[in-house]
Amino acid sequence: MTVMAAGDAAALKAIEPLFAAYATHIVPVAPEPGPAQILKIINNTITAANLAVAAEALVLGTKAGLDPAAILEVVNSGSARSDVTMTKFPRHVLTRSFDFGAAMSLVSNDLGACLREAERLRVPMSVGRAVWELFRRAMTEGSSRDDLTRVVERIEAWAGVEHP
Repeated sequence: MTVMAAGDAAALKAIEPLFAAYATHIVPVAPEPGPAQILKIINNTITAANLAVAAEALVLGTKAGLDPAAILEVVNSGSARSDVTMTKFPRHVLTRSFDFGAAMSLVSNDLGACLREAERLRVPMSVGRAVWELFRRAMTEGSSRDDLTRVVERIEAWAGVEHP
């Protein structure tokens, strides 16, 4: 886990042992909380985008007759690997447990916050918007409380892919 810390440098140094008890990386961002909050939604937007495109690619490969485990083996040994393909998919998608522990509503909220900030700063985010729309559609066909990894099931259903 990474902590994106905001606050006075001396105060952050004093509480560093507390952060170190549960985080492997501590990144001081700014004296005030705003930039750290923006960094959080940026990180979560990238993760959601990785999850969305990996889910679509996995479903495409599966429908084409490829073994999902083989797809991940190749992806994870090359330049497309990410935390999503290295941990979330093997542990929560291939096992069909869909229990990573974060709801789709949290993903959607962070994506929405990122898009609002991008709009405020006049930064186009067409990919981020497409990912937000994908998760919103998945929630309308399931539940906002569904685990974020269940987006794979929705894409499978849209594509007509069945799993045992």
